[in-house]
Amino acid sequence: MTIQGVGMAPAGLAAEFFPVSTVVAAAGSLGALGCLLLVAEAKKTEGRDRADRDMTSG
Repeated sequence: MTIQGVGMAPAGLAAEFFPVSTVVAAAGSLGALGCLLLVAEAKKTEGRDRADRDMTSG
C-alpha cells in the first residue's frame, strides 16, 4: 500500500503537465509491464527450482 501511495505523487505531478487520460494510460502501461516482468521472473525461477515436482512425482 505504501508503494501505491508513493506512486500517486509522481502521477499527480505528471497530471499537472500532461492530460489526465495520458497519465492514467501511462500508469496502466507501467503496471502491466511490471506484471509481465514478475511473470517472466517467476517462470525463470520455476524452471530452476523443481523441488515441488520431485516431491510429488514419487
